[in-house]
Amino acid sequence: MPYSPSPSQSKLGWGRSESLDPSRHSQKGPESPRINLLTQPWSPPNSGIRREATPVADPPLPYIHPHDLPLTTSDVPPDCFEEFACPGLYKCIKPLAKTRSDWGGPISFYPVPYEQNKTTLGNPMRDCLYGIGLKDPDTPIFRQLAEAGKTHIAFVIMWPGYPDLDWKIDLPIFGLEGDMITRREFAYHIACQYQNFATVCTLNPTGPYASKKPRWRVGSGWYGFDRMRLSLLQHIEGDIWQASVRVLTDRGADPNGIRPMRNMEVS
Repeated sequence: MPYSPSPSQSKLGWGRSESLDPSRHSQKGPESPRINLLTQPWSPPNSGIRREATPVADPPLPYIHPHDLPLTTSDVPPDCFEEFACPGLYKCIKPLAKTRSDWGGPISFYPVPYEQNKTTLGNPMRDCLYGIGLKDPDTPIFRQLAEAGKTHIAFVIMWPGYPDLDWKIDLPIFGLEGDMITRREFAYHIACQYQNFATVCTLNPTGPYASKKPRWRVGSGWYGFDRMRLSLLQHIEGDIWQASVRVLTDRGADPNGIRPMRNMEVS
């Protein structure tokens, strides 16, 4: 016999076709795929992270339209200075079958104030999550790769004092609408990876995520995510690209890294 909901189910709306009526839901128009791209955190890489000990990084804060935010937060606090976190360049374990040297020079992610004083060379990673602060944010990048028929790059993270770190993931060079990805959109992808990296080093500081140089330790009280700044993206070899990251260091910080710096993490 045909199914008919019980009175209690009817009260709850079960089995009622009008509950599926789109008019009963929000009347907001469809969101742009670009907004979806900016609001969805990228998944952490699988390589180099033991599955049984992998903490899940907190997702970035919800996307806020740049008009609702300050132009930039890249000003260096007076009790800090900005320096380059120099990890060395990524070394491939196996020789690559083909290396291209004409895939473009370094891609800059300078903040807006760079044009004014050229003393602030890195855009805060959290600004990259919000989509603010970048010079020429909507300029398409990776034109040479797109013309060569490429769709992804292999992005790697290296950090001084973490010689065993193996953080490598493919990132797309096209947006959801099929056009070339912009500087703002790709900065978001990079920032998501560094946020996950900082979270793993904070919650699981063992194995490849244990610092061999306390001066460059990643974690709360040391170099957390909110001390990191994106400056450049450079081509290493083959499909491999690596970011150039600058950090904020407290003036008078312990050069041996034994005494932690003040906490700058955003709650």
